[in-house]
Amino acid sequence: MIFKNSTSQMFNEAKLKLGLSLITMALLSACSGGGDSSTSTSTGTLTLNLYAAFEKKTVGGSSISGTISGYCQGNRVWTLGATSSGKTLDGKSALIQNEYELDNLVANSNAFCTNFYSSNNINTVKATNYYDPSTIVPISNGSNPPGTVYQNQIPLPTSVTAGSSGKWFDTITYDNGKSTATSFQTWAVTADSSTTLTLITNNKAYTSAGNQLLFNQTTWYRINADNTLTSIRKNIQVTELGIFVFSGGAITQRGDQNVDEVYQQPFSSPTLNLNAAYTTWVKGGSKITGTIFGYCQGTRQQSFTATVSGKTLSGAAALITYESETDTIPTSSNAFCKGFYKYDGSTSTPYYFDTTNVTPITSGATQNGYPLGLVWSNQSAPPSSVTVGASGTLATYVNYSSNPLIPSGPTIPVEYGSRTWNIIADTPTTLMYVTTDTAKVYGTDVLIYTSITNYRINANNTLTALYKEVQATNIATEGQGYQTIYETYNQ
Repeated sequence: MIFKNSTSQMFNEAKLKLGLSLITMALLSACSGGGDSSTSTSTGTLTLNLYAAFEKKTVGGSSISGTISGYCQGNRVWTLGATSSGKTLDGKSALIQNEYELDNLVANSNAFCTNFYSSNNINTVKATNYYDPSTIVPISNGSNPPGTVYQNQIPLPTSVTAGSSGKWFDTITYDNGKSTATSFQTWAVTADSSTTLTLITNNKAYTSAGNQLLFNQTTWYRINADNTLTSIRKNIQVTELGIFVFSGGAITQRGDQNVDEVYQQPFSSPTLNLNAAYTTWVKGGSKITGTIFGYCQGTRQQSFTATVSGKTLSGAAALITYESETDTIPTSSNAFCKGFYKYDGSTSTPYYFDTTNVTPITSGATQNGYPLGLVWSNQSAPPSSVTVGASGTLATYVNYSSNPLIPSGPTIPVEYGSRTWNIIADTPTTLMYVTTDTAKVYGTDVLIYTSITNYRINANNTLTALYKEVQATNIATEGQGYQTIYETYNQ
């Protein structure tokens, strides 16, 4: 496999016309509910030193233990040693750091997982990392021929607020002197609490030939008030090509896959009532004001009214809430952003929920006697008792649209997806409720978007919306590549 060794090396370094007319922006809207250095669009007054936090974590070393779930299953211990002063292989001054890892996968794991999580001795150096002593950006090890070459590094800023974002560095990976893959690492800061912020790093890796996406990796950290970093979790979205490459060609035709790592925290987490929190959030209505950054820029206000008893369009009993949204984005925004953030507050859209379980139900809309819009199924109310590690599926759906070839005929399914959730550690008195909406082209494994929203489950069993990340694929952006949008919500 031409990419296997070199792209595996890069993946380890990264740990630091389909009927497009049918897939309109209305479909992507179902997931609603940076500069050269950094930008700072503040949604609050809290300012922290990201550079100092990263420096402490890097120079002092760190160790995390994580639970692996999703496409791969198991657990992982990952240790970065404290740095020491030295030189790269070509004689440049550097801070040098050894990396260690111990992976334990469940029996009969597939070839991708066993290749990716392949370390079986925590005392064996897995990799050696090099950093610039003055700016603490990663640098190349100076090998000849080169392996992974770092370039376009930008030091992390000393002052960030919710809404700050920027580019960090790029890499080119070589195999026997030939470029095989490139990656692009960015960062963004979102709201978290009155004394902390959330750092989100994103890394996308592409083949050098054809510029095809291999993986899209997102990692979340908490920036603490003392300017330190706490690892929270990671999501790795591996494309079908990435699965093929990293399995050495052993796995084909499986579509995009997701791997999650959730890291243990140094405190005991509570048990809270997700059902009560979710039900209160839906029935009582909600309002968020958010800053949009990343691929799109601007602000967004979204509100849902308290539910009222009523009926769907087909006459079924329902709880009904009405959504309104006001988006403000620059006039120079691209077509995708203008289509996605297009609402001026003048429309009110109804959403329907089961009267008992408060799970989403079908609106009952039809066209020519056939279903139209989202048809929900497999609904399951969140449990009343959750702790770290709990997960489930709220519902799945199929989206029906008019057939442009036969407008007066039956509607056709164009998209399908699911809304899943999981619980991760947050603070000694709160939990993090993470919902993931995934949409694919109907009848295929071709991904359209992944939307990840983070809520805090408070000690009084209520929800607070924190931030959202929308990972839009090349289909959604109409040929503009895989792009990431962030929304951070005022607290």
